Amino acid sequence: MSVNERVSVKKREAILNAAIAEFIEQGFQKASMDKISARADVSKRTVYKHFTSKENLFFEISKTIWSTALEATDYQYQSELPLKQQLTEIAIQELTLITSQYYLDASRMLMAEHMITPELGVEALEKTLTLESGFKRWLKSAVQDNKLNIEDYDLAVAQFLGLLKSATYWPQIVFRRPTPSEAQQQQVLTAAVRMFLSEYES
Repeated sequence: MSVNERVSVKKREAILNAAIAEFIEQGFQKASMDKISARADVSKRTVYKHFTSKENLFFEISKTIWSTALEATDYQYQSELPLKQQLTEIAIQELTLITSQYYLDASRMLMAEHMITPELGVEALEKTLTLESGFKRWLKSAVQDNKLNIEDYDLAVAQFLGLLKSATYWPQIVFRRPTPSEAQQQQVLTAAVRMFLSEYES
């Protein structure tokens, strides 16, 4: 990658980060490309060079955040390790993401804008839904190794993540509850792993 290309990549990242901050603070409707360019410390022309419109910028942010959620549970399956140990590590990765202030703020912003203008993030969401999460890939490997017995992978993914989110992410998103303590997260994690394995372990 040339020097110019590296500079261009850094500017694009700066614009995305600035836009996320602006959308979180102001909402999509009130956010402006002028303020985004000022936050990113680039010219408005540079912003439009990378993103043709505010809608296009929102689309890229939506795609980035949904993709981050899918990648959070990326974990290489290891046949020699106990399932409980591996599943616990996956749960820790997921909890680290969904309890982070950045992800919570970004999630609230996306949800609010999707309710006001549903078409804004639909395309990005549909594209990410075609991708496999890291957890789903891990499940498939465990099934191939005859360690788990799963027929519906999407249901299994939803069940496990639901067990984690119901007591951590959703109370923070909906009721703005404080971040669960390490002890509380550990309690949620332990119960989720135990219930999941009791249902699916071979």
